[in-house]
Parts: sequence; structure tokens; C-alpha cells
Amino acid sequence: MKFTLIQVFRGVAAMLVIMHHLIANTTNHLNYVAYGNFFNFGFIGVDFFFVLSGFIITYVHFSDLTSSDNIRARCLSFFKKRFIRIYPIYWVVAVITLLIYLKSTPQFMKDEGLTMDLTSPVIQSLLIKSFLLIPDEAMRLIGVAWTLSYEVLFYLVFGLSITFGFKFAKWTGLAWAILIVVNSFVSRPENEYLNFFFNIIILEFLVGCVVAYLIRMKANIPLKFTAPVLAILSIFLLKNMHIEGLVFQRELLSVMAMALFFGVLTYMAVDFDLKNTSIKFPAFLVLIGDASYSIYLTHNMSLSAMTRIYSKLNPGFSETGYLALVATLIFAGSVVGGVIVHLLIEKKLLTWLNKKAAPQKAKPVRETELV
Repeated sequence: MKFTLIQVFRGVAAMLVIMHHLIANTTNHLNYVAYGNFFNFGFIGVDFFFVLSGFIITYVHFSDLTSSDNIRARCLSFFKKRFIRIYPIYWVVAVITLLIYLKSTPQFMKDEGLTMDLTSPVIQSLLIKSFLLIPDEAMRLIGVAWTLSYEVLFYLVFGLSITFGFKFAKWTGLAWAILIVVNSFVSRPENEYLNFFFNIIILEFLVGCVVAYLIRMKANIPLKFTAPVLAILSIFLLKNMHIEGLVFQRELLSVMAMALFFGVLTYMAVDFDLKNTSIKFPAFLVLIGDASYSIYLTHNMSLSAMTRIYSKLNPGFSETGYLALVATLIFAGSVVGGVIVHLLIEKKLLTWLNKKAAPQKAKPVRETELV
């Protein structure tokens, strides 16, 4: 079953992230803070994506966790599907980004005193890590790719869980969560890969997994319970999420609160879908949800290009009301651009690769999850 409201929420999450980055682009290139900085909280779209990803993967592959038949084939099939879902379209966008950077060195490299010299060991390391989605806190070819590194980590652990079974998955998830919490209180020398593996943001994937388990076990949590919990978590987040401009430092309590908030919201959305199968959502919202990965990958490129072009065409025009319309059009353009990439490239690429990988099952993968 395809949960339509979940797809709509994926689109909402993507648009929140766009709004967050739109503010940065209009501030840098147009000297205008889009929408009075109201959408500076748009970073939470990433947190929502992680919860949804944990839910979707666990729900779709729950039988793979609990079955003891053809374990090796199930595990290989899982990794094959995840690879096809994440890497090919990411590589397409990464190559386009690389070509742009070869023409014009990006600011983040200039700040480090670097140019896109393909013979430089530093640049070669950057490109290898970027294309393989190996975490690197210093530089990334595509800024949002840091989230995809966590997706890949989650897939690796989930694939191991398919290999060793549901009991292993439960205890691994519990141990991982405990170690993440303990690690957040431990004072020790900085280690990039240790911080990556025990980052508190992984709790959001795990909460999504728990929601999927509850749905699979047909847990019936009434609205009279979930609605107040959602309200309490909302109040907590409003009071405790302190954002400086566009910067938000994720801390244990805030991440746990966001994970639980989006976990409850995901449960309510799935429960709604299950009980209201006849309700149709606007097709464009579902399409944005389907295209959310392409939108996510391409939006920064689109935002940067459109704001730069406008600033060159209208260098002296700074009427606030007019710029609000311009910002809205740029936002819409980045969404439309991502949808076009989804329809013309991502969707066709998925269909072709899935046919090559499994000719007997030519249907494209539908359980999209991201970021």
C-alpha cells in the first residue's frame, strides 16, 4: 500500500528545506531576507525526512527482517534497491555540479584557498568522498549530501539486520540508541567517524522504525492520546528551539523532541491513510512528494542560479514587496525544476535500472525516502 499522506508530507518536508535555503540565497545575492526570516526553521524538513525514511524502510522491508527464508537473496535485493534509489540520480546531479564548479570555483572552496584542480590530492579526496557519500565535515560537492551519508549508514545497518534477523534488529536498535545518548554526554577528543556513527540525528531514523513496527503490529493508539502528545511536543519545541539567524545547533533534547513529534505525526498520517482510503489528495502535492528526492538534490543549485541571475538583471531594485514576489517565484521555480528532473531523468533512470537489476520485476521502486 502506498500511504498518500506520507508522500504529501515528504513534499512538505522538501519545501521546508527549500524555504530555509531560499533565505540564505536571497540574503547573500539580493540583500533581502525572504519572508522576514519566518521560515528559518525550515531545517526541520531534514529531521522529518529521517523519521519518514526509518518508517518507510522498516514498513516496506518488515517481512525481510522477520523471514528466515532466502536471507542472502533478501539482503542482496535490499542493498541493490537502496543503491539504485540513492546513487544514480545523485551522481547525475553531482556531475552537473562538478562541471559548474570547474567553470566557476565555489565560495566554500575559495574560503579554503582551493580551486577545482583535478590533479590536487585534496580535490581528488573531496570528489571520491562526495561521489561515494563518505562523510566529510570539511567540504562536500553537494551541500545537502551530508544527510545522504546518514541514509547510507542506516541502510548498511538495516541490511545487516536483515541478515541476522528481527531479534538482532531490535537489540541493535536499542543498543545504538543508548550508545548515542551516552556519547552525547561524553567529553572526549573529536573523532569525525565516531561522531558520525553516534550522531544524535540517527535517533530520528530509529523512531521511524518504531512507528513502522507499531503499524505492522496493528497497534491502535487513539487520537485522543496522540493529539495531546503532539501538542505538548509542539510547545516544547517552540520554547526550546533557539535559532541564531539560520543556524541551529542540534542538541539531544531538541532532536529527541523532534523525533518524537515527527514520529507521532507519521503514525497519525498512516492511521489516517488506513482509515480513509477513499480520500484523494491534490495530485500536485503527491507529485511533489514523489519528486522530493530530485527536488532536494537540485534545489540549492536552482536557488543559487535564479537569485544570481536576478541580481545581475536588476542590481538596483530593492523594493521589499516586489522582492517578496520574486522570492516566491524563485521558490516555485526550484520546486518545478526538481519535478522536471524527477519526471525526465530520475523516474526513467529508476525504471531502466530496476528492469536491468530484476527483469522479472520491472516496476520502479516506489518507496522513496530521503532526503
